[in-house]
Amino acid sequence: MGPRPNPVSGPVFLLESLSKQLQLAMRAFSGSFAIILTDTMSARSILAACLSLLFAVSAYAGVPQAAAQKSAEIQDHLQRAQTALHANDVSTAEKEFRAILVLDPKNALAHSNLGVLALGHGDCLSASKEFRLALAAQPFLPQAQALLGICEKRLGDPAARTTLEKSFQKLRDKPLRIQVGMELTGLYDGQGDLDANASVMRTLVDLDPDNVDILYAAQRVYAELADDTLNKMAIIGPQSARMQQVIAERLVNAGDLQGAIEHYRKALEINPRLPGVRYELAEAILEASPHDAQAQAEAEKGLETAVKVDGETTARMPGRHACWEESLFCAPIWKAPILTTIAPLH
Repeated sequence: MGPRPNPVSGPVFLLESLSKQLQLAMRAFSGSFAIILTDTMSARSILAACLSLLFAVSAYAGVPQAAAQKSAEIQDHLQRAQTALHANDVSTAEKEFRAILVLDPKNALAHSNLGVLALGHGDCLSASKEFRLALAAQPFLPQAQALLGICEKRLGDPAARTTLEKSFQKLRDKPLRIQVGMELTGLYDGQGDLDANASVMRTLVDLDPDNVDILYAAQRVYAELADDTLNKMAIIGPQSARMQQVIAERLVNAGDLQGAIEHYRKALEINPRLPGVRYELAEAILEASPHDAQAQAEAEKGLETAVKVDGETTARMPGRHACWEESLFCAPIWKAPILTTIAPLH
């Protein structure tokens, strides 16, 4: 075996003007759930996310003269391409990358660059071809794989889901991983795969918990998942105590406390030991009639029964005991859970 290659230069980065071209191309193809790159990444972060896949050309030390000469020529074309990009001369840069392919047809650097340039022009078909050639030459390029998946999705290629899922697991670049995740949610939404959608959303919220676009998309997914679960409950157990509890909680959410109280009582008629219901009923009574002494007494009795029936489960519910001890007329602290809120993340 010959000597190991020694890297001699850093990645080629496209300038802000080309980055904007890439953003415009992505905007033109954005899906219903996908966050446009312009909204989630600055020009600099796009460069880092989408173009950090452009790795350095390696020079070989101690190799035969012909091979060393070829490596030097490749390096020369690379430098010219970089100079052209700094001058916003995309056409010249493309010619230089193609010149590299004449010398080395399997050069993953050149194919990756050409793929990014094609994507910047909105040509996903050509970009896909270049990214596939780059991956054929060097399979472990998750960023190239990610951009390939995005192109496949724009082109309606069924392989897009598998490509995006593989890159999503491997990516370490946060902005690009977020973009890929949002692309996946668009696919899952179209395919009606709520479980997969919710799983990706949890990861995205963990990655960027303060991103309002992600939070908006997440609450839509979780709300749809909650509705789907509720529909299953309605089919499987329409007369069950839990179904009555869910209806009551929805009514609390809608501000219909009297209707909620009625359904909580129905739930207890069906299952007197249903955990949490007595507590929620007491809360609803207290909130519905904060100045009615009789209602307050009923609520307090309900809470005492809840503590006896539910034990520690009720005792750990937030706020209520302290509130009750201070005054029967204090504002309620805890409200019945809402099915359409964002699900807890693990």
